[in-house]
Amino acid sequence: MKLELKFHPAADKPGKALAMAFFLAFMSGLMFCVLNSVLVVGLLLALMIYNLIPFFFPTYYTLDDKCVTVSRLGKKRVYAWDGYRSFTVENNGVVLWTVPDIHQAQETGREKMAVLRSSVFLLMTPQMIEQAGGILRSKLAETTKKD
Repeated sequence: MKLELKFHPAADKPGKALAMAFFLAFMSGLMFCVLNSVLVVGLLLALMIYNLIPFFFPTYYTLDDKCVTVSRLGKKRVYAWDGYRSFTVENNGVVLWTVPDIHQAQETGREKMAVLRSSVFLLMTPQMIEQAGGILRSKLAETTKKD
């Protein structure tokens, strides 16, 4: 069983992508007027664009019997099913956890942070989550979101 998914918010919402591009251009001009430094504005703009990479560039997910592969901008990350025990469906994606139930994790801050660092968040639309649900349930236990 193999499932390939593509997540690309800018292509799905071109109006929002255009508004974001205009906002970046406006903020660049405003920062240049205030700071009057091309170097500083360039660095700040680079940081803003870096943080928007998941929005503007597509992310490809491949879920198969052995692992989840996440590809973006030619960079691949592979997450083997053996390294994860459960998953939680969130509003805008799925979290893969290394523990069976995140809510039963130890109370110390260090242990909770270790669990959070080893978890993986996969950005997905509700339709993608529904498509991936079968494979996720066959490989991992589902935990419910605790509000």
